[in-house]
Amino acid sequence: MVYHLKPEDAKKCHLKAESLMKERLHILKYGEYEKYTNSKFEKFEKHTIRNERDAVLHVICIQHHPEKIIETTYHNYNRSKTGLKCCGNSSKGNKLKGRVFSKETIRKMSNSAKFFQATRPRAKDLRDSIEYDDWRKKAQMLGSYKCSIIGDHPEKLVVHHLFSMKSFESIRYDFQNSLTLSDTFHKNFHDKYGYDPNIPQQFLKFLEILISDKSFRDNLFQKIIVRKSSKNKKKELISSQTLQECDEGSETRLYDPKRIMKLHERVTKLSEQLYKKLYEKEKILVKQLCDILMI
Repeated sequence: MVYHLKPEDAKKCHLKAESLMKERLHILKYGEYEKYTNSKFEKFEKHTIRNERDAVLHVICIQHHPEKIIETTYHNYNRSKTGLKCCGNSSKGNKLKGRVFSKETIRKMSNSAKFFQATRPRAKDLRDSIEYDDWRKKAQMLGSYKCSIIGDHPEKLVVHHLFSMKSFESIRYDFQNSLTLSDTFHKNFHDKYGYDPNIPQQFLKFLEILISDKSFRDNLFQKIIVRKSSKNKKKELISSQTLQECDEGSETRLYDPKRIMKLHERVTKLSEQLYKKLYEKEKILVKQLCDILMI
């Protein structure tokens, strides 16, 4: 059942708001109950007047927002100490202004904040969690913030799971189960093999195609943008001419087959180490995927 106000109660509610506005230096622009203050009550039926939680009140705050009309309700305005949010924030700021906290208080506040972060509800999205954030930051640091394929700092760096995080819970946040990549390589890999489940053998296959297929390689490298050193901050798109020099053995090349072969060896070793940490049901899934890939 919806609660409606009586005309006499609406009048009292409006007069109270007007009285409070004088004390708080606020100006009334519009009040839904204003019409009931100068009219005879019998003209209005009691079931036509909205309750004070819904009845609209438009107010101007001279101190904080003299040019802005703030919308609130009679209920919120009359029950609060300051009437408006801007005045409440100002009041809190004045109370804390110049306040000095002891070392013990600061320590307790810090411990309380850490406890809240450590015990807050787990996010529904695995990538929106404290554990994932810590894993990603540590992986980027271990990878020197460089793409493992080009050996340089790309414009956008991402961290790739060798064993996909959704299907392989046992090593979801294992730092060995990570590889720093340019988002271009990362997106292309997942476009080719999907997002879940993924295993290192798929990434090894991706590296082999990168080395053997020049047109595939050129297409990817043309999209890469590397961050320049602090001496020359301009971003440079890797041109097809640079790619040609890379294939010819330029010392400054970004495509280095030796680097990719070393990465291939490294991922192979990581794959063997990580496989030992998997649950039995996860090992069965790996074998099934290897059969599909014919590895």
